[in-house]
Amino acid sequence: MTEIRLDGERLEVAKGAVLGGDIIPGHPLECSVAVIRPADTKTAATRNIRVTTTAGEVIIELNDVLPSVLQDKISSGASDTVTHPDILVLKWADRQAASFGLFLTDIVPERSPPYRYARGDVILGCGGYDPGQSFLIFSKAPPHIADHGAATGGGIIGRVVSGMSVLEDWKATDAITVMERIVQSADASSAFATTGRDLLLEEGMSIITYVRARAAGYREEDIDTTRAQSVEHLLLTYRSGRYHVSLDASTHIRDDRMRESEVFYEGEPHSRFEGTVTVRVSGRNRGSAYIYTDDIPGSPNHTAVGSVEHGIELAHIAGAGETFLFRVEPAQFDIRGMALSDAKVFAENRGYHSEC
Repeated sequence: MTEIRLDGERLEVAKGAVLGGDIIPGHPLECSVAVIRPADTKTAATRNIRVTTTAGEVIIELNDVLPSVLQDKISSGASDTVTHPDILVLKWADRQAASFGLFLTDIVPERSPPYRYARGDVILGCGGYDPGQSFLIFSKAPPHIADHGAATGGGIIGRVVSGMSVLEDWKATDAITVMERIVQSADASSAFATTGRDLLLEEGMSIITYVRARAAGYREEDIDTTRAQSVEHLLLTYRSGRYHVSLDASTHIRDDRMRESEVFYEGEPHSRFEGTVTVRVSGRNRGSAYIYTDDIPGSPNHTAVGSVEHGIELAHIAGAGETFLFRVEPAQFDIRGMALSDAKVFAENRGYHSEC
């Protein structure tokens, strides 16, 4: 058997299996998928890692070298959580932070005044100043002061650059299931996107078949309508579930199919981190949708309308002229023009029930 990764999930296929007929037989022929060969995954010099949790995916950009205790977890992948089921379980969470552990580290906690943390900081700390009770901690709140039992300097090892909304969804039963490095644009010379379906699958190969983004302001238990008009433009654009790459640049890809649409600036200035989805609100590309593959400052010419939660590798690799599957959560809700019976079925499938 040959072991591969399909959209982050481990999968065993027969030797000699090919991409199309064996693992994605129903994938639209016009839509590209990303293929990352095993050698590329091992040699990638990226500072970004994907943290897959039971509530969704988070992408972390590391400040420097990943601590060895976490390198071990990334190299062993999901099997680590099978062997040590309590290693990456959510141990506690409050309004300010969420922590996963316990595990042993060699950090030396600093007993000093608390440190100031920003929303999205990722911290290596410990409970009771005991390195044997170490945690991976995610800062959820806006700038705040806290003592996480970290080493000198506050213990910040990176920051969340995609999937920030997932932090708010974590509950007591959640856990980290996989941690892995992801391919960046620097690695895309050896990884590739393809519409071919006769590709022979290799041991350790990773296949990404779609990109999924969460619309700005959307959570299952709460919806912020600050950017409702811009998000509606996004949902309308991707009703078909296809992203067409009109331009691939060093920091982003762009879809021009809705260019020259009337879109207005909404919300507050928003840094365009890797994985941010925006709609341009002025200039000759007004109405175009952007997915950022690198971090750049915010701009009043763009409204941030979502963030990628899965498949950023495909956005990195896809070139101009290619099309790939692009899912936005939630999907557009539009029953205009439907017969009443069809509208009721559509609404019920989305969790809405009529009293009449």
